[in-house]
Amino acid sequence: MLLYLLSLASEEEKENVTWLYCEYVEDMLVYARTKLRDMGDQNFYHDGYDAVHSAYERIIKYKKLDFSKSPKEIKNYLRATVANQVKNMLEDINKIQSFDEDCGIAGVTEEEFFDRLCLMERCALVEKAADFLDEKYVSVLMLYAKHTPAEVSKIIGLPVKTVYTRINRARKLLMERVETMERGGVING
Repeated sequence: MLLYLLSLASEEEKENVTWLYCEYVEDMLVYARTKLRDMGDQNFYHDGYDAVHSAYERIIKYKKLDFSKSPKEIKNYLRATVANQVKNMLEDINKIQSFDEDCGIAGVTEEEFFDRLCLMERCALVEKAADFLDEKYVSVLMLYAKHTPAEVSKIIGLPVKTVYTRINRARKLLMERVETMERGGVING
């Protein structure tokens, strides 16, 4: 909020916004926390700060508050702005929670989250690198993901030793390509 306050052109604007904040911040915090709590936000106490500060930032940024209005009209305007920020904040929280659940990361620690993120990034690199593999290696790897080498041998009609060879060559080629990609190198098909 300080950056927005500094962006105000005149001292009068700065004084008005500072007065507005000092005069109404406690009321707006109570209002925001109550709305957040009533809407099921378990972190309503801290999220209340975010909602109020976001509301004041919007007021400063868009300069739509008429300071000549009555205290009741100003308070109503502030409450409407805070209510809108609460609504936006809860929508964002719901999107994040939904994303977390979809990705299977709801309730994980920060360390677990970053481990999974690194794994997902690594998997994405492996998928890209697999695009450069010969089809004979890709088909063997795809089958090997769900079957034993002996089963793969029967499915595609190759000797078991050939299946093992292709698995090992595919792994080596994939690792070389992934390492090249991680270093930012270009892969030639």
